[in-house]
Amino acid sequence: MNETLIGVECRACGYRAHPYQSYGCESCGATADRLIEVALSGSGTVTSSAVVHQQTERSAEVPFTVVAVVLDDGPFVRGVLSSVADASLRDAKVYARFDHEANDFRFALRDEVPSRA
Repeated sequence: MNETLIGVECRACGYRAHPYQSYGCESCGATADRLIEVALSGSGTVTSSAVVHQQTERSAEVPFTVVAVVLDDGPFVRGVLSSVADASLRDAKVYARFDHEANDFRFALRDEVPSRA
């Protein structure tokens, strides 16, 4: 799996979206030939969050926190936070990182940025 968060940008109107898709622009309706694949920064701001305590599938351990994030480079995305948060995360700064164990992206709070030694 690609470890870069990939989205799509419309060459007609500049709209960016995630995940990548090739159907056409969600904003202006331009056809798929006007879309290009773009790497997204993964940094953004939480607009809402919720802690999941029960789920029907056993694919993830509960509890876990889901977040809605507006990325700094445009798209609105939903994802799972790498840690469980009990308090409101509204306006918290997060970044997307690839989680090898889950084979997917997870969001982490900005203060959880790993130090570079």
